Amino acid sequence: MIKESIKIRFEKMIRYCDELIEKTKNKTIDDLYNDENFAEASCFVLGLIGEQIPGIKTNSNNNVVKDDDYDEFYQKYNNINWNEVKGVRNRIFHNYEGVNLDLIWEILEEIPDFKNKLVDILNKNI
Repeated sequence: MIKESIKIRFEKMIRYCDELIEKTKNKTIDDLYNDENFAEASCFVLGLIGEQIPGIKTNSNNNVVKDDDYDEFYQKYNNINWNEVKGVRNRIFHNYEGVNLDLIWEILEEIPDFKNKLVDILNKNI
């Protein structure tokens, strides 16, 4: 059984995934480049997903430092690269080197699989 705080975060991430899946229906990468509102909304929701990753911190050398409370959890569910998910959030919200829309589109295409992994983890732990 996972901590209630993690369960709540997973539920939020799943809801954000559903939102992105709905937003990207019948869309193409061209829409991402040509529709500023679509691009901004998609990036924002991706950032919100990364915001839900608890316990991942980086030190001044940008090395990952995990909170001991979550370390066992991340080791157990290493089929998701938690640091990458958090890193997308950092790139979007802090605009590190700008936002690469080609990369954003690739991530958007992976959202259904990511959501399925989250749902599987949640179902195994409730």
